[in-house]
Amino acid sequence: MVLLLTGPPGVGKTSIAKSIGECLKRPTTIISMGGQNDPMHIKGSKRTYVDSQPGIFVKELQRLECKNPVIVIDEIDKVGFNSMKGDVSSTLLELLNPEQSNQFRDSYLDLEFDFSECIFICTSNSIANMLGPLIDRIEVINVPAYLPIEKLNIAKSYLMPLLEKEYGFKYLPAPAEVLSSDHKEKLTLTDAAIMEIIHHYTGHEAGVRNLKKSMDRIFRKIVAKLENQPSSATPQISETTIDYQVNTKNLERFLDVPMTDDSFYIDINKELPIGSANGLAYVQDGYGAVLKIQFIKRIYGKDKTGTEEEEKKKGSGSFTHTGRLGEVMQEST
Repeated sequence: MVLLLTGPPGVGKTSIAKSIGECLKRPTTIISMGGQNDPMHIKGSKRTYVDSQPGIFVKELQRLECKNPVIVIDEIDKVGFNSMKGDVSSTLLELLNPEQSNQFRDSYLDLEFDFSECIFICTSNSIANMLGPLIDRIEVINVPAYLPIEKLNIAKSYLMPLLEKEYGFKYLPAPAEVLSSDHKEKLTLTDAAIMEIIHHYTGHEAGVRNLKKSMDRIFRKIVAKLENQPSSATPQISETTIDYQVNTKNLERFLDVPMTDDSFYIDINKELPIGSANGLAYVQDGYGAVLKIQFIKRIYGKDKTGTEEEEKKKGSGSFTHTGRLGEVMQEST
């Protein structure tokens, strides 16, 4: 079985692949293909060389001591190409082809090795640069970007408990619940504060990586403040009584000025003023941005001070644009 999880960065493709291995109770290994341009890395080198060794897949099976693990091939769309050594994608085609995986020949072993019992899960950001015959032989599953409400649930259910365990806090979702006497530490992060981070501090990302960085930054500043207090000069933070709440009012104390502002070019009536418009730039890799476009009207040739021929030249007008626009955007304008 060969699967391909494709989607923007940070949406959890590798985490899904790890979870599949845990559910199947099979050993899981991750092999990164980013920038790999040598087919010997996959098929191994012949034993006539001094530094000969098997391919990475055979070595991983030897390390795991298992014949049917879950093999995660990470960043398969970023394999390199070397005209002197060969094409890595074509070499992977022999391994990932269900009809040939049971007869994969490693150059070091010089024997046919059976990979048909292994489960291959590949991850990529885009399939545009991948080999066509390789895509035809694998099952492509698109992993879309997260919605803001999904990011909120991920932050409350996974990111915050992970960070409070790392820093020694007791996380409480708002509104705060009553703690037992055994737990003196508590940290409350309101839902409004999390949504404020998602909209204004993560740059409209597809995944949750920048969201985790922003929350980690909040924890670090709280820890630094507690360590500077004489009453909290203890070996562990868990021994200190902590009662801290992060909301929309004090969020800028931890994260400074917001990186993005959704209300840009919006007046008090919540409408776009005349001469401005919103645009969207998006690519398949998941990157993109909201474009704020502003138009300024310039009047030419209104004052008739010359001859008729001169007035025609003045009234012809012109159109100028600023910014680094591509050919397609220039044609659109």
